[in-house]
Amino acid sequence: GDMEAVLGQQLETITFSRYTHDEGRVALSCYLRLTAGTPYESFPADFLEIDYGLLPRERPLLDEISANPDVGDVREVTADGLEGQGVAYSSSSAYYLNWHYLNDYEIRFYMVRSNTSAPPRDPTDEVLIPLLQAITGTAHEAASGPPHDDITYPPRASDRTTSASPTP
Repeated sequence: GDMEAVLGQQLETITFSRYTHDEGRVALSCYLRLTAGTPYESFPADFLEIDYGLLPRERPLLDEISANPDVGDVREVTADGLEGQGVAYSSSSAYYLNWHYLNDYEIRFYMVRSNTSAPPRDPTDEVLIPLLQAITGTAHEAASGPPHDDITYPPRASDRTTSASPTP
């Protein structure tokens, strides 16, 4: 519900996975498919992907992203109450926000716009930064649970099991 309020769109499905790398480094990936045809209060998008994990950088985040010739509109961003470095940028019909925390973990938001006739507004300030602020306190905890492959909500029909008797 909180994500739908920030996005201004209804979520169709959420696919979530988490894993642990060598030496206990945790990571997560979350894919949000948005329901087509719902009102677009902020930014018409088909999906939003969130990735979180340890990503030490030798160069500042802004320098590293600016060096990529396939991205544009690169700018440094801030988020009230968060320490670290944030960079927003775009490529073709997608918008990104990367936030590098002081502990070398990084979260990346990747939002792909719908095919609409109207040119999109940059969703960074209205959507991506509010989402960052809403989930930053729980990202590491969510990534730290037991590793598992994709879990989808609501469950796909092929993922459901039927039972003759209910589980107590």
